[in-house]
Amino acid sequence: MVHCFGGKDRTGMVVALALSIAGVPRAEIVADYFLTKAGLAPFLAEQLADQPDESLRAELIEFGDTRAESLEAILDHLDRTYGGPAAYLRHGGLTDAELAALHDRLTTTELRPGAEPAGPRG
Repeated sequence: MVHCFGGKDRTGMVVALALSIAGVPRAEIVADYFLTKAGLAPFLAEQLADQPDESLRAELIEFGDTRAESLEAILDHLDRTYGGPAAYLRHGGLTDAELAALHDRLTTTELRPGAEPAGPRG
């Protein structure tokens, strides 16, 4: 489990990097990230309702927004600067063995004892 307060910035990056290592196509990673917008909409609505200063609402909306193009820009940066997500993680200290272990952990089809199979995404 990975989470942070809003679940879109740090969490979104960690999940995007992990999905990339798992071999998930970039378009699917970005689409998955964009789903966060709908999930956070009730939280943003609550924040806006609780904000008495109307001049701060635009900033709240901007901060709370989840844009596919934001993750695209980050992934483009990783490609240009490091050669992609795996190279970025290597630069940060992960070894090839650790990247392989992450890949295997995320792509295995075997269930651990007592685990339930995941249902279809959607």
